[in-house]
Amino acid sequence: MAANMLPDLTNLLPEERTRALRRDYFYRLGTIAALLLTLLLALHAALLILPYRYLESEIQTRGARLDALEQTLGSANEQQLDARLSALGTETAALDAIATSTPQSVVLGETLAVVHPSVLITGLTLAPWHGKIPETVSVSGTAATRDALRAYYLALSSAPFVSAANLPVSSYALAAAIPFTITLTIPTP
Repeated sequence: MAANMLPDLTNLLPEERTRALRRDYFYRLGTIAALLLTLLLALHAALLILPYRYLESEIQTRGARLDALEQTLGSANEQQLDARLSALGTETAALDAIATSTPQSVVLGETLAVVHPSVLITGLTLAPWHGKIPETVSVSGTAATRDALRAYYLALSSAPFVSAANLPVSSYALAAAIPFTITLTIPTP
């Protein structure tokens, strides 16, 4: 009979006291759960401090690298930009000079229009204006006499489109059939 007997649990406490005990039990259980949750959160916060510090230092290091790269690239780009602007300024000045200068065909035509009796012109070479070097025309040929060469040289040097004419003195070495090259400097606008 002892095996078939179920123990009856008899609660002899009044109902109020049973509710109070039950309430105290759940308060203790809630307090322990809150303490365990607080302990768990504190442990996780403590474990997150080291990765946070590591990531913060990585961000600062990479930020410093990025600033250094930006400065390096910025200065290199600025130098390239300055060089390109300088080259464009030079090219603009050259284009302005070309636009305001006398066309090359006109210069060569005026050179050929200068009267030259007893002088045979064998070549004309035009070197265009480049930077600070002015435009020049080289007139090559053969003069019959020194007087004819001198007259042609004076006619060229007094032409309105010429700022200077250069004839080497060695050209006067021969008395007849004198080969010569006269370099004319055309004024830049």
